[in-house]
Amino acid sequence: MYSVDEQIEAPAVIPLDCPSCGLPAQIVDRFTLSGSPGPVEHLKIVCTAGHWATLPIDWFREPRIVGQRLDSAVRGPR
Repeated sequence: MYSVDEQIEAPAVIPLDCPSCGLPAQIVDRFTLSGSPGPVEHLKIVCTAGHWATLPIDWFREPRIVGQRLDSAVRGPR
């Protein structure tokens, strides 16, 4: 139990953009799936427009061009 004098730190909010539309998104789940090189950590997110995405956590760590969306990242440059 916490006493009145103890301070509880809230978890840091990680700003994410929706990979579909670029609007702000929040993490709703974090889990690990088996992969051929080993376990792969994934995030499930939902944006303010209601888009849902489940992607490997490394997808969020890679630098992106501002406004780059998931469909262009999957298809690659034209």
